[in-house]
Amino acid sequence: MASISRSTCASALRAAAPSRLFRQQAFRTSVRWQSSSTEPNARPAPEDPDTIGTVDPADQAPPASPIPAGIANRISRYAKPYPRLEYPSPPLGVNPAYDEALKVIDAHREVINEKIRHEKRKITMAREKLKKFNQSETGEGRVWKDNLDGYCNNLEYFEVQRDINNPEIRWRHENGDVDMSKPVFRYLAKQDWEFRPLPVLMQRLETMFVVPDTLPSITPVVDLRLRFNGSHIVEAGSWVELDQCTNAPPEVEIVPFEDGENTYTVLLVDPDTPHVEDQTYNTTLLWAVSDVKISPTFTDFNAAHGTEHAKFIPPHPTYGIKYHRYTMLAFRQPTEKLNMEGYEIPGGTFNFDLRKFVADHALEPVGASFWRAKWTEGVSERIAKETDGLGGLKLKRIKA
Repeated sequence: MASISRSTCASALRAAAPSRLFRQQAFRTSVRWQSSSTEPNARPAPEDPDTIGTVDPADQAPPASPIPAGIANRISRYAKPYPRLEYPSPPLGVNPAYDEALKVIDAHREVINEKIRHEKRKITMAREKLKKFNQSETGEGRVWKDNLDGYCNNLEYFEVQRDINNPEIRWRHENGDVDMSKPVFRYLAKQDWEFRPLPVLMQRLETMFVVPDTLPSITPVVDLRLRFNGSHIVEAGSWVELDQCTNAPPEVEIVPFEDGENTYTVLLVDPDTPHVEDQTYNTTLLWAVSDVKISPTFTDFNAAHGTEHAKFIPPHPTYGIKYHRYTMLAFRQPTEKLNMEGYEIPGGTFNFDLRKFVADHALEPVGASFWRAKWTEGVSERIAKETDGLGGLKLKRIKA
């Protein structure tokens, strides 16, 4: 049996696969890297039916109706049908190293598939045990509940390990043809987010003092994305022209990387509203929506699907201030519906006590983004007329 090195396999896959970003570290495996006895031109189909293979055009669903050009760029890549693209599988028999690498990946997949079947059996057993206990939060029931959670985590880990080296999976991920119900695509999406968007977000939240001017701290675990008028995603801390962000709230997308559905609250605040009498700044609540359910496969945060507690107030920068930091915060709710009955917004709209509101409702901050805007002649006057004075305040420097 001829052996082949791990680096040779990775190099062959990078060279032959139709992908421009294949990296050697993507091909990690816990089994010995060696060739199998399978013939070079015979690559059997994976045994596990969940493993994604090349889609036969005859089995594909009929094409969906075309999306209008003005709406297409607003739809999340995670909400589009899957698979949409036909994978251009590299031919076998051209590069022997590539063929051998595929055999190694298939052998590794079979090892992981056996672990997956073992975890599924343990999950079935744990669920049967839990049926015997009415109260799963105490005693033996609690133990089995914790065991079940651990088995589910193990299952997701093994499902990622099974598919992470599949060239088709990598190609579909890099071409935006993903299914976020599958652990491997959530894992790859999280890797991409943690590589650049998250570090940029944290650096700008801290250097521009959004933290602690809004909340004392925040550790994002979801990707909070903002768009205006169907444009590209607004990078945290970037400038947005005032006439682009005053007509309606931004289009909000919350991308979680963990399986399951959760309920979210989103607040839009301006921590740079000047309080002339006190020579300080207040926080203005510009928009508040709660009770919107989000999952990895449904990431659109639509106010119509939840409860709007504070209607959208157009951003209205003050003349004489360098810029305003308009901050969008996403919170995970402890319950499906936020209890606002008889509750008064602390401080009111124009003196909003954000930290008290978060504490009163036990909200968990999980995402953030913000943009900057400044007073613009013409636009600010229009806002002042349409909103009965908002945006009309002008500060002038007083000579000593």
